Amino acid sequence: MTGSAATFNLRTHAELVPFFDGFDLVDPGLVQAPLWRPDGPVPGRRELARIGGYGGVGVKN
Repeated sequence: MTGSAATFNLRTHAELVPFFDGFDLVDPGLVQAPLWRPDGPVPGRRELARIGGYGGVGVKN
């Protein structure tokens, strides 16, 4: 998108892991966002295939 004030960079799981260097990942770790402590049913494989966002929480060690 031209003229946008913010950029959006898609990254793979492997590219995101280094952002957590020096931190202990809280369970369940760095996973697709719907899998991070879901309140409801866990999405199936087909639904997860359409989701590109990851979520994780790190605690400074």
